Amino acid sequence: MNSFVLAGALVAGSVYITLCIQIARGTPQNFATWVLWAMIDIVATMSIASTKGNFLLPLVYAAGSIATATTIFLVFRKFQWTSVETMTAVLVVFCLATYLLLGGEAGTIVSTISVGIAGIPQAGDLWMKPRENSYSVLLVYTGFLASNVFTAIGGRYWSIEERYYPVFCAVMCMVIVYVIARGIALRRRFLPEPLVSN
Repeated sequence: MNSFVLAGALVAGSVYITLCIQIARGTPQNFATWVLWAMIDIVATMSIASTKGNFLLPLVYAAGSIATATTIFLVFRKFQWTSVETMTAVLVVFCLATYLLLGGEAGTIVSTISVGIAGIPQAGDLWMKPRENSYSVLLVYTGFLASNVFTAIGGRYWSIEERYYPVFCAVMCMVIVYVIARGIALRRRFLPEPLVSN
């Protein structure tokens, strides 16, 4: 394990701590997304580890997603489950079956793609509710982007087990960062702040 991989894991861990603090202060997040990310990241960790690949980041992501989902549930005491979450839950089962039947490399590919699909509810919430986007949420996902970039740089060579997961997740984080930045720009330019009555 080199310093870039370790840096990626440390950045990701600190981002999860920051995210949990933000949620405890009332920043909304999609509970189902984080539960599904946790399950898929567990499969991704097992798949990548079975090929002796670069598994530290998905391991940190799995632990962080569990902590985040737990924080969301404790703070908001509710969650939304739609057809998107159902489809992603089916993908979790498919990822596990792929890993068990076809091995680590196939499991890594399928579980990594499923991470992106599981991010659809979160990205959708951020797109549809621009008022909920903030610089603190932008900072969190920029941190996730940085952790993926560090881990990709730290990969020993260009292969599925070393760089596929962090590169794919970096692209996904870029999309989410764009959605958040768009929401902040819309809020600042077009959306009046809600009136607060005393």
